[in-house]
Amino acid sequence: MKKTIPVLITALLFSCVFRNNRVAVINRSGSELRDVTVSVCDSTWRIPLLEPGEEKLFTAVYTRDDHFTVEHGDTVENFGYVTHGISGEFAEIVFTPSGIAFQQTGSSEY
Repeated sequence: MKKTIPVLITALLFSCVFRNNRVAVINRSGSELRDVTVSVCDSTWRIPLLEPGEEKLFTAVYTRDDHFTVEHGDTVENFGYVTHGISGEFAEIVFTPSGIAFQQTGSSEY
């Protein structure tokens, strides 16, 4: 019994860590960005200020099938597609001088 509890705790922590997906928001636009909001599933991140060259990294758990929504000023754009329960993905949202670029690399679960 004494060995079982640490093994269960380790397994639980391991499963929580690897359930996450990473989301990067990067400013390569050449100017500062104010009031950027990114959301997917039950996660919403509000970035009050994103300096030129700055990157913010977030984690998300995909609780349902959804897409990323990016809001900045009057612009609202949807990108990608996520599937409930998938983990190990990396999504990159890059603000450029000409708009928003999006790249999503999948997990091995597809």
